[in-house]
Amino acid sequence: MVRCRVVEQFTLADFDKLSNIKRKSIEQKGKLFVGDEFECNEEMVKYLTGGNEKKKVVVRIIEIIPKR
Repeated sequence: MVRCRVVEQFTLADFDKLSNIKRKSIEQKGKLFVGDEFECNEEMVKYLTGGNEKKKVVVRIIEIIPKR
């Protein structure tokens, strides 16, 4: 798992694949705002850091959580 911080507001169809979401302010399912933090798998991190159709980077990696 990887812990990320949102650097640009975005919506995500696979919102339910995120875990341990910590909101900076507004709570809205499917939408993430600048400053929100969450955990996700490596595949999702690749997508959110430019591996998408628009090559848009919307998160910054904070921590890589080792497997136990």
